[in-house]
Amino acid sequence: MEEVISQRLIVSVSPHIRAREDVRTIMSDVIFALSPALVVSIIFFGWRALLIVSVSIFFSVASEFFWQRLWRKKITVGDLSSVVTGMLLAFVLPPSSPLWMVAIGAFIAITLGKQIFGGLGYNPFNPALVARAVLLASWPVYMTTWTRPFDGVTTASPLGIVKMELDQRLPSYLEMFLGNRVGCLGEISVLACYLEQYTFYIRSKLPGTFQ
Repeated sequence: MEEVISQRLIVSVSPHIRAREDVRTIMSDVIFALSPALVVSIIFFGWRALLIVSVSIFFSVASEFFWQRLWRKKITVGDLSSVVTGMLLAFVLPPSSPLWMVAIGAFIAITLGKQIFGGLGYNPFNPALVARAVLLASWPVYMTTWTRPFDGVTTASPLGIVKMELDQRLPSYLEMFLGNRVGCLGEISVLACYLEQYTFYIRSKLPGTFQ
């Protein structure tokens, strides 16, 4: 009887309700949900946007791999969390960002924003935003230089035009909704942000994904 009771009173750490999803599944769903913003950024800023995202992802994954290898920790790049960090970092950078700065930002996001605290789940701040804060403090000119979609001409942001009362045309509400305006890669299109939420919802309902 005592043996039966002891087996029923096993205490373990949370979560106590198990589900089919794991970190890799959740991260793949996040990547899928972020795809509308990636597509819109490529449409308006060309292959330069894809290059920035690719460099950010590559150096994020490489930084996590080498950090864990250096400190003899379990290699977890397969969980795709570093890929998500790379995408999010690229989405908060201007399309004219130099690639070397993107690479440095990815390294900072993974090492200073994530791994130094113990890795996934232990970091108190969003790694991509930690990197953005460091880049903005280090290279403010690069981080506040905006280029128009399609032609790449440098111009002020809509808020900058209003604040400084510049003699420049403000984008229409429709242009800002679709994404035909200056800004960071992942923020220009309101429509893409809505699609991200809808895509994530649809993805969660497909068989084999988390509920």
